[in-house]
Amino acid sequence: MKKSVCIIFIILFMGLCAMPLFGLVFGYENVNAEKRELAQSPEIIADGVFNFDFTKQFDDYFTDQFAFRTDFVTLFAQLKGSAFGESVSEQVIIGKDGWLFFERTLRDYKKENVLSENEIGRLVRTLEIQRDALSQRGIGFVFTIAPNKASVYGHYMPERYVITGTKSNAEKLFEALSQRGFDYVDLFAALRGNSRQVYHKLDTHWNNTGALIAYDTLLGRVQALLPQFDYTQYELDAFVESATWEGDLSAMLYPATRMRDMQQDYGIQKLYDSARPIRSLEEMKIETTSESGSLQLLMFRDSFANALIPIMSNEFAAATYSRALPYDYALLTEQTDVVILQIVERNLPELLLFAPKLSAPLAEIVVPEQAAAMDCDIAIAYDAAHIRISGIAKPQDYQQSGSYDIYVRLTTGDNSQVFVPFPILDRSVYEGQEAQANSAFTLRIDKSYLSAKEYAVQIIVFDGAQYSVYAVPDTLAID
Repeated sequence: MKKSVCIIFIILFMGLCAMPLFGLVFGYENVNAEKRELAQSPEIIADGVFNFDFTKQFDDYFTDQFAFRTDFVTLFAQLKGSAFGESVSEQVIIGKDGWLFFERTLRDYKKENVLSENEIGRLVRTLEIQRDALSQRGIGFVFTIAPNKASVYGHYMPERYVITGTKSNAEKLFEALSQRGFDYVDLFAALRGNSRQVYHKLDTHWNNTGALIAYDTLLGRVQALLPQFDYTQYELDAFVESATWEGDLSAMLYPATRMRDMQQDYGIQKLYDSARPIRSLEEMKIETTSESGSLQLLMFRDSFANALIPIMSNEFAAATYSRALPYDYALLTEQTDVVILQIVERNLPELLLFAPKLSAPLAEIVVPEQAAAMDCDIAIAYDAAHIRISGIAKPQDYQQSGSYDIYVRLTTGDNSQVFVPFPILDRSVYEGQEAQANSAFTLRIDKSYLSAKEYAVQIIVFDGAQYSVYAVPDTLAID
């Protein structure tokens, strides 16, 4: 009797161990709930030669794709989370009272590894250039940051995560913007100051109540800029709530379950049409029109605007929402009235990675004749409609921590124009030189702004005390 029980136990044990392999062989497919691309099945012969990495690639493939993986992961996650309050996912933090948080926001919550003062200064300059370039075309500019969930509900974070810094990137940026007189929309104050729950417990994003608060705050600023604009305001308590929302964090942590979070339905009627069917609010570009709306909007956004698009589109005669990086201002039209730039808090450093595709604004500066000389490396590229000038300009007393205002002057005959480039390193040309990013620049000029065929080019740097000038040896030819 004991022998037969042991045999049955061994058979069951071996069968359980073999299930993942047999399931994979017979075509069982797991649901990929992770925010990454899983390893694919490798080939023994690749491009006509033996693949010496086959065993490693197959190990990665089997680890990612073995059958019932999501079920085993979910079971283990539930056991470990219940027993120890710890997450099995590197991307998810289990907080108090069932709240989940995105691990990538931990640095912001703890206020660690924040941007330097120089980087904050260049970030402010990047925003000012966009505002000024649009202002010269009679277009309003609204900038806002969508807070990380931990920045609003930090009291639900685990006690083991201690705030060690003094200011987060967002706090440093807001302080610098205020010092420069730059008006921004503070969604942190708007969301923290509301007694309602404004974020999902099981998702990284705000819920529909939080989205409505963001909507009202943003469009209130648009109205302040353009008083002729009018928009619908909604009562925050007028909703029906139900457990219908599937959170991205719970899907990553418990992929085999279909946990539902509470979501609010405000019954807002759809009053807009889209240029093409909207299959997903994650699409890179969405265009809408509404007969009940006024003004025309261009919005650069991320996934936090998914909940805003169905509400905001009712209020604008035409709206374009873009997720593409770098921000492409070719999407502007002659009728565009306002641009909204919305970015989630955790992605603020990315504003210094890509120079927006925007023709540079003009500036007026007075450079003394006896300006100092300096070293400069530049690269010039052309396309059908634009000239792109990028480089690294280093004055004689260059410091990696120094702050520099950089300009590009084009001169033909007695006519001179000074353009303001973005203080952003062109990584397509200067990859590996990130240590000198504080003296880097990227300029884009619309050829229609230039009437002559040739221009002398000067790079001008002001370090707060003196000007330095570099004369580019070759003239700029406009075809």
